[in-house]
Amino acid sequence: MECLKYLLTLILSITLINSSQAQCWNLVFEEEFDGTSLDLNTWEYQIGGGGWGNNELQYYTNGANVEVSNGTLKIIADRDWGNQYPGNAYTSSRIRTINKADFRYGRMEARIRMPIGQGIWPAFWMMPTDDVYGGWPRSGEMDIVEYLGNDPNTIHGTCHYGHSPSDKSSSGSSYNLPSGDFHTAFHVFAMEWEANVIRWYMDGQLYHAVSAAHPEFSYFNWPFTEDFHFILNLAVGGNWPGSPNGATVFPQTYEVDWVRVYQELPDVQIAGAALLQPYTTAQTYSVLDISGATYNWSVPADAQIISGQGTNEIVVNMGNTSGDIEVDVVTPCGTVSQSIYADISPNMLPNYNFEDDNQNWTTNLFNGAFADFNLDNSQPFEGSTSMCIDVQNLTPNFWDVQLGRTDVSLVSGAHYTLSFWAKADQNGKDLDISFIHPTTYSTYIYRNIILTDSWAQYTIEFTAPITLNVLFNIDLGDELGETCFDDFSFAKTALVSPHLTGINDCLALWEAPDNTVFHLAGLLNQYTIEILNANETVISTHTNVGNSFSIDTAQLPAGRHFVRVTNQSDGALVLQQNIKQP
Repeated sequence: MECLKYLLTLILSITLINSSQAQCWNLVFEEEFDGTSLDLNTWEYQIGGGGWGNNELQYYTNGANVEVSNGTLKIIADRDWGNQYPGNAYTSSRIRTINKADFRYGRMEARIRMPIGQGIWPAFWMMPTDDVYGGWPRSGEMDIVEYLGNDPNTIHGTCHYGHSPSDKSSSGSSYNLPSGDFHTAFHVFAMEWEANVIRWYMDGQLYHAVSAAHPEFSYFNWPFTEDFHFILNLAVGGNWPGSPNGATVFPQTYEVDWVRVYQELPDVQIAGAALLQPYTTAQTYSVLDISGATYNWSVPADAQIISGQGTNEIVVNMGNTSGDIEVDVVTPCGTVSQSIYADISPNMLPNYNFEDDNQNWTTNLFNGAFADFNLDNSQPFEGSTSMCIDVQNLTPNFWDVQLGRTDVSLVSGAHYTLSFWAKADQNGKDLDISFIHPTTYSTYIYRNIILTDSWAQYTIEFTAPITLNVLFNIDLGDELGETCFDDFSFAKTALVSPHLTGINDCLALWEAPDNTVFHLAGLLNQYTIEILNANETVISTHTNVGNSFSIDTAQLPAGRHFVRVTNQSDGALVLQQNIKQP
């Protein structure tokens, strides 16, 4: 049996090595540290002490322990000589690229010279940007290189995964330098990360690999399929290295020459919004900038690329039609086409129907309340899933059981419509809807709604009193039993909603998100469109404009203006709407 295990491991290693040799890598990110300060467009400081979950002894400062000079980054650990951070005997630094340089798959490299001494613990590693699978260790961790200063000729490469901090595992190996140590010279540490395989290298030599096909991943989830970001830090003390001793010299310097990322063409993904309101302007889509590549973008028919064609980043004015944002990337390695679907919808709520489980939703229980929040597949209003909340005990406040969201943005003076489908386990049950301040919990909008025991749609319309990212809460804490929800919609209310009054008569008027451009949509060839000033003097007249027409109020003279739409056949007034205030 041991021989069989050895042969299987050998076969896997040969397969992994050969697959690596066949790859064609494109440089997509390089941080050369050529300036005189840390580039905060790429990195941010993580600040604080408290042990960082490992009983570490340092306080991470806001830049005081970082130096960029002579082409390298230097993270410096030192004693807290002035006792500026009580409870932390040392100071150091920890920086990361979260939401500034995130990657999914590729070859990650850094050229590093390590510090030395008992209790010294530097690392170059990656953590998930969005915790798609849940908190640590469910969404994984990839340690490209770790090093203990008391063992200066050994480095470690590891990945971590699991169900919980008490039910977890890892896969890793160590590499021992045949001669010399990692303190006296620079070495290149690399990790190749593919969808189902991760490999670790030291100066180009493979020393560990792990595959999603490993039997352990029939029990644990393989979480390495999401965006991760870099972390560079120098810890002092902690559970693994132990504390510094009398022989440890301070300060200690962790020196990084460069950090680079290479990707294969299929791994080059488009970054940009997938859910947009109609007529959103200045929306950015990008792929990583590949050395020597050319780019050709295409967008839906009624969208317009206003800048960036031929580069890795475009700016787009969207229309009212959903469709693919596509790019053809041509490099010496070949050509790849990538796309992202831009869903144009007035609905501002991603995962409005719980088809992506409870993503984007929050569930809260306070003051001893208990309720089951169930993604139910047996009785959805539409699709395959609804959210059902079974309240099992009562507490003093109706807000002690909440379903909610934290991603709702209001603009003062804008009109909004919230609608959703719901049903209760008995007629006459009520719930409370509120839009509140995220920290003071002041209520801006409140409604009480009475439910029935069958699916019904409920609608709230209001004008926002404030410009703010607010909490949207559904409060259920004052009645026992089950209430189910599905198909939420939250949108800026159309100034004139789409309607059908005849077989060929369809018209809608939308105000763009920037509040300066108005869009008419429908079968507009049967209408005459006029722009008038406050004296009802016609500024311009438009006919036979097709199915859409835009009015940029910034191009109109100062003063009040409105749009008037009449039927060409009989001159009947169809619409008159103010579009510019004095």
